Amino acid sequence: MILERERPAAGPETRRTSLGHRDDIQGLRAVAVLLVALGHAGIRAAFIDTIGWFCFENQCPMVVGHAITYRDNYHISTTYALELRQLFRDAFTQALAA
Repeated sequence: MILERERPAAGPETRRTSLGHRDDIQGLRAVAVLLVALGHAGIRAAFIDTIGWFCFENQCPMVVGHAITYRDNYHISTTYALELRQLFRDAFTQALAA
């Protein structure tokens, strides 16, 4: 099982990420507890943190390079998804190998 961190929603709030926000930290703790519980149950699990693919230094830009990151408030654009495909493939492969 591979868990992926939820990306921040698009919109005015996208300009600043919730990294370090209490809810974000609690969510990451919940993921850690889940990973430990799955491990104790004999289920291999890994976590892919994708926040760095969308945010940097507490800023989550709507455009990265020449790609618009979101097509609506909740879905990334096809262009940005295509730019991330190798990065995701590498992270997924690494998570499977862990």
